[in-house]
Amino acid sequence: MFNIFSYEDKTNYPITRSPKLDLIYKYIKLDQNIVNAYYKNRETRTTNTNLLVRLVKKMSVNISKDQFTYLNLLNINYKYVAKSLNFTSDINRGIIHENILGTSCVLYENSFLNPFDAEDYEKYSAIKVLYSTNSDLSMNHPTKIKYGSYVLEVDVIAVMMQYRKWSINRIDKGYGNSPNVFVFQVLYTNMIKDILELSIFNRFFTTVFSEDSQPQHPFNVRNHDIAINKELDKVSTRLAKKQFRYSEFLKNIPMPFNKDAGELLHYGTLNINRQNRWMMFFARISYIIDIIEFLGKKNVIRNKDSIINFRLFMRALRYGVILETVDWKGAETSVNIKYKRALEIAEKRGL
Repeated sequence: MFNIFSYEDKTNYPITRSPKLDLIYKYIKLDQNIVNAYYKNRETRTTNTNLLVRLVKKMSVNISKDQFTYLNLLNINYKYVAKSLNFTSDINRGIIHENILGTSCVLYENSFLNPFDAEDYEKYSAIKVLYSTNSDLSMNHPTKIKYGSYVLEVDVIAVMMQYRKWSINRIDKGYGNSPNVFVFQVLYTNMIKDILELSIFNRFFTTVFSEDSQPQHPFNVRNHDIAINKELDKVSTRLAKKQFRYSEFLKNIPMPFNKDAGELLHYGTLNINRQNRWMMFFARISYIIDIIEFLGKKNVIRNKDSIINFRLFMRALRYGVILETVDWKGAETSVNIKYKRALEIAEKRGL
């Protein structure tokens, strides 16, 4: 079933969008632009112990070199630098890190951007948020997020191409090019949009929230909680009456920046192997459980290919002793709960 996130379903399904929800998304985009511009101009430093700061420093290459020489030098050892920092990748199992984002965070090294596009550091994000437990819509800066679990897909080459361009622009204006400021202004700030969209997606499957969104900006941001909850409830009620392929279902959940939830959760082609299989479990199992539970057993027959893929993946985890060999750093209990719940749902739905 994990394949619904790895290939793009280009089938033209009939999709109904909500004009009211689109209007709310318009205001969310306006607010996000204000928040993004504010933090991109803050001279705030992240700590030297921050893993992303350490990554930029360890990958350091003379920025005065032309971009082709710079790129070639980065290509020599970027995978081994990521491994030395315990990033998960196709050559390293990695660990769950703390104090990067929330209480637990998986950093997965993978190339998903054209590195020359990444030079436009204002527009492109070299770090993609694959998974978030956040449902707060306040658009707080990621350095303010202290709770929750996350998976970040880090394009190390693109990070450094962004750093080079950012540094050149800063030096031309008479500013310094400290990696500590770069991580705050660019890497973290560019995550806000991804975290916000995943928060909206998480709210689709949740009807009870422990508290309202809590903005931590030095300026006012509109509270969209009530409006979003009301409109997503309407979408949920409408979709619950229909039968869908899983990919079709995701395409019927509209998003503000991506076209729909299918586009939001699409991660392209990943080289899944024994080293990084646990990371994909961590990043997608909660979403898969939510989809299976929402659509119910009546939709199983329409999704045989996805279900076979899901069953094989779970079997590989069960007999490959993948989960037991990862240093969970305090997250073992929650991961085991997810694993057992996945098995229960699979049995309940006839998978």
